[in-house]
Amino acid sequence: MPPVPPTSKPPVPPTPPPTTTPPGPQQVYCGPGFNGLAIIAITTEGAAACSTATEVTNAYGDHAEDWGPGVVIPVSVEGTTWNCQERQGNPNPYQECVNTQNPAEKVRLSS
Repeated sequence: MPPVPPTSKPPVPPTPPPTTTPPGPQQVYCGPGFNGLAIIAITTEGAAACSTATEVTNAYGDHAEDWGPGVVIPVSVEGTTWNCQERQGNPNPYQECVNTQNPAEKVRLSS
């Protein structure tokens, strides 16, 4: 019987480095706000966004008599406009403000 040649394994390609994806917006509870409603920042800035979120909800609260379905109220904080309005939740509505320069950044007021 002839000798069996040694088997060689194909080379293993190098493992690519892991990819890191920047985290998306997270919900951050910022404490009570206008009328005792909870302030929730949806942000990539973490707890650092809470001071702005509080200012936005305070400015929006100044217009509470105008709140209602379909009403958009723009407020300006630190040179940025936020469009605020009532949104239908499940089951209760909530108030939400969206940063017009970065729509991923939002602030919610809810009970």
